[in-house]
Amino acid sequence: MVAADRWDENSAFLEFETRDEITLQAVLRDQPLEQATLFQNGSEGRGMREVKIEVFGKRKPFRVKVTHRDDVLNQILQS
Repeated sequence: MVAADRWDENSAFLEFETRDEITLQAVLRDQPLEQATLFQNGSEGRGMREVKIEVFGKRKPFRVKVTHRDDVLNQILQS
């Protein structure tokens, strides 16, 4: 699990910031991922299947965006 320092609850996707560089790098090496789930206070929150991960920034905190591998589905969610 990658520790999220904060996340964008209003995003159609899973977008968050993390300082957990070691775990983030391990997750990136495991792509493609079948699913990603956001946990908050120990409870399962939002989730997505068949995802890809984009990382923005080269220094901590890293901005991470989890989207679907299917770009058509991403476009529908952004509408």
